[in-house]
Amino acid sequence: MSTRPPFWRDVRVIRVAAQVGTLIAVGLLLRWLFGNLATGLDRQGIPSPFDLEAWGDLADKPAGFAVRDSPFDPQSPLRHLIWVGVRNTAAVAFVGIAIALVLGTIVGIGRLSTNWVVRKLSTLYVETFRNIPVLVIIIFFWQSLFTFGPFPLFNPSNPPGTVGVPGSDSNLLIYSKSRWGFPSVASDGNTGAFWIIMLVVVAVAVGVWRWRTRVNEATGQPHRRVLWSFGVLAGVGVVAFLALGGPLRWSFPEVSESGRLIEGGLTTNDAYIALTLALSIYTASHIAEI
Repeated sequence: MSTRPPFWRDVRVIRVAAQVGTLIAVGLLLRWLFGNLATGLDRQGIPSPFDLEAWGDLADKPAGFAVRDSPFDPQSPLRHLIWVGVRNTAAVAFVGIAIALVLGTIVGIGRLSTNWVVRKLSTLYVETFRNIPVLVIIIFFWQSLFTFGPFPLFNPSNPPGTVGVPGSDSNLLIYSKSRWGFPSVASDGNTGAFWIIMLVVVAVAVGVWRWRTRVNEATGQPHRRVLWSFGVLAGVGVVAFLALGGPLRWSFPEVSESGRLIEGGLTTNDAYIALTLALSIYTASHIAEI
């Protein structure tokens, strides 16, 4: 006599039936969501995501709006906005990664400190920022620092705040609710030749590094790779800089005569600072934990 249970009580049959039923339910849900999306897009006059020809026509239409602190022409096609986004993303990533790496390393070392206060503060930082959605942190910094923050306005009747270079009339920092200015390096002639020379010198420094490594492996003498390589890089760099008549110079920010713009230096806006600072602090908490 067979002891096998009927199929409606067989665990294997029930397991397969449950999986098939789940797949059918998910398929019906996706079909409903896609139909709802298509209806909404059609109502708004937006082409379907799968209609590549329609998206191509839309990408060729003029944008009709400007991008803050960008030379983007409002009459340029929308597809040119991709390059604006790439440049802005690179600007945030380049600075944000550097800040997050330094801050995360310091906090991570602090968590291993024998000092109770330093260890607990580092732990509090990691556990706080690591568990807050990054969008909340971005909005918080933008609102608390700039929208309702303590920084001055930037207009002819309300000049921005400045931090001067000690012993000089130049500005080390210009700050306000909307615009910030920092010192930067500017071209002063023969810049292209200088950077070509420096690229060659970098290649030579790499060769010197490998040469000192081989000397160490063959003779056992101290390699002193850092001293030799950076000595060549710094020495030739200084000579090239002086021989080309100083192709680079410092450019310090100044408030324009109209009192509305920042001239010279490196200028950025509140949105960039809030975004970069928030992403750096958030990412640093993960780096510290790792």
